[in-house]
Amino acid sequence: MHTPIDALTLEDFFTAFENSYNAIVITTPYLEAPHPQFLYVNSAFTRMTGYTLDELKGQSPRILQGEQTDHDTLARLKVTLQKGEFFEGSTVNYTKEGKPYYVEWNISPIYDSNHQLRYYLSIQRNISDSVERNLQEEIFRLSIDQSVEHIALIDASGHYSYINDAYSKRTGYTKEQMLGQNPRILKSDKHDGEFYKLLYKKLNQKKPFEEIFINKNSDGHLYYDKQTITPILAQGRIIKYLVVGRAVSLDEGATAYYKNLALKDALTGAYNRHAFEIVSLSIMEAFLNEGKEFSVVMLDIDHFKKLNDTYGHSVGDMVLEEIASRLQSSIRNSDYLFRWGGEEFLVILSTSMPYALKVTQTLRERITSKPFCHDLHVTASFGVAALNSYDLHAAIEAADKALYRAKNSGRDTICEA
Repeated sequence: MHTPIDALTLEDFFTAFENSYNAIVITTPYLEAPHPQFLYVNSAFTRMTGYTLDELKGQSPRILQGEQTDHDTLARLKVTLQKGEFFEGSTVNYTKEGKPYYVEWNISPIYDSNHQLRYYLSIQRNISDSVERNLQEEIFRLSIDQSVEHIALIDASGHYSYINDAYSKRTGYTKEQMLGQNPRILKSDKHDGEFYKLLYKKLNQKKPFEEIFINKNSDGHLYYDKQTITPILAQGRIIKYLVVGRAVSLDEGATAYYKNLALKDALTGAYNRHAFEIVSLSIMEAFLNEGKEFSVVMLDIDHFKKLNDTYGHSVGDMVLEEIASRLQSSIRNSDYLFRWGGEEFLVILSTSMPYALKVTQTLRERITSKPFCHDLHVTASFGVAALNSYDLHAAIEAADKALYRAKNSGRDTICEA
């Protein structure tokens, strides 16, 4: 049963004030000397400022002011109250310990039944966290705006929603010209279908894509940018794409472009056979002139045709990509990973045969350590051979023969040449 409003007692109002989440202040109505003086503050005000009512009685709210208090706001406050109007504002006040805090407050003139001004009633709240958060957001925005990196946001539908000054300068388009446009506005037709196939594949998998982009600016001139495109997720759904790029020189761009596109397998990111012909020269030079040791590992995914027939080529592609990723993360920067055939990979290790066998065991375990999609368990067979002649191809052939012995021995095993 609800109590009628006219039946509420003074004690009821006092209890309501004391339990209010926001700070409540009642002062005398004098704008000139002796100025408003505290008559009442609630517990929330004490928590916010550190002052108790006993400490504030007879004091003016000026006790809360300090160096950072906005005097223009105080002047507007006085003019507003002189007109008998409701005031709203925010400024910096200070606690009993002298700690500044941002306060948002309003003041209402309270009149008696004879229309005589009796009190000022103020509702206040500490907005320091909100102000600090807004300040940090502003600092972040300014940092992004003024960054030398070329930064853009693309919405889920594929249109620019933000670009910073560096991105605008790099492309030659103003922010107004770019916002709402599709990134195709920069397309140079210098990338083939495989490039975009890999790009969309990565992004659809909610993974970052990093590559050298050859773009065309507003004047039609080509420029090279090393860009990383990262999907931004909210509750597992892509809501934005963050693009961060930096300029590279023409030579650096061209070198990286051909290294990453002409020399790498589009699906797995592993080096291709064309890259092998280039890399093999440096390997043989290090073997012959520097005495470095190398070993060759050939591996073939077991029952891959059956996997493709059962689950489809999209799953097969995913398995190839994931296996390449696991292999690449298990070898050193001085080693090389090549996609040698449909489901065949070649690994060249800059190490002796005994250690190469240990590495190969690690590679085998990385493949079998956890299932792929659909709780799919995949294995591979391995052949290992040492480079001990002037012919790298002979070592590969020896590893290949060892691989087929491994397959004939039941698969998911390693054979040494």
